[in-house]
Parts: sequence; structure tokens; C-alpha cells
Amino acid sequence: TSEYPQEQLFRLDGEKIVLSSFKKAETGEDFILRLFNPENTPTSCRIHSDWWNLDRVIPFGAFEVKTFRVSDSKWVECDMMEGLIS
Repeated sequence: TSEYPQEQLFRLDGEKIVLSSFKKAETGEDFILRLFNPENTPTSCRIHSDWWNLDRVIPFGAFEVKTFRVSDSKWVECDMMEGLIS
């Protein structure tokens, strides 16, 4: 059997936001989730995950990319190289 859940890991509610990447982090056991607003206007999306206990609205600027480092206990925004944003 797989150690990963068979149900949906997360759900994005927002017409314009694109999931551009979901992968295992280069270091550690976390995952990387990268989202992109392809429009020239600001927007937002709601991300929901029962698996990671998350329900959050994320704002995006025009053409903005956001990357998150995801673990069992937290979601942290990071840069494109997976380093934490301080």
C-alpha cells in the first residue's frame, strides 16, 4: 500500500489560478506547490486540504507566481529555489 492518501490532497477554488508544479522538495520530506496567475489583473484563490489541515485564501498580483513549501504541520511561502521568504 502507498503511504500517501488516496483521496484528493488539495483543492483550488479560483478560476484564473494555475497549478504549475507539485513535487517533492529538493531537500527534506516536504512538498513544493507552485501557483501562477496568468492574468494581467489581481485575483485570489482559496486552497483547501483536509490532508494538510489547511483552508486559506491566497491573493495574487497580476502575473504573480507563488511557491509554498508544504509539510504535515505547515505551509510556508518560499522562493523559486525553495528557500524560505523572510
